[in-house]
Amino acid sequence: MPVTAEASATVTLRDAVATLSEGARRELYALMRIGQGDLAAKKWSKGLSEAEMLGQETITAAIVEDSDLHDHIMKALYEAKLSA
Repeated sequence: MPVTAEASATVTLRDAVATLSEGARRELYALMRIGQGDLAAKKWSKGLSEAEMLGQETITAAIVEDSDLHDHIMKALYEAKLSA
């Protein structure tokens, strides 16, 4: 099977997420959920708890499979007043 640019980007993202600490992956997952509109910015601890319950493989897959990850992270940072 030929390697496409999209497949290569997915592998690169998966590898990058795998290098994060478990805590950083949980935080990235919580940010993604805020950006998706599934979690309020004020419910940060709920997002972290959810990520911990799901486990590292599941949250890594959810992060990598989010086709709008950049937009979701940017929206979450804005909503959490961490970005202008």
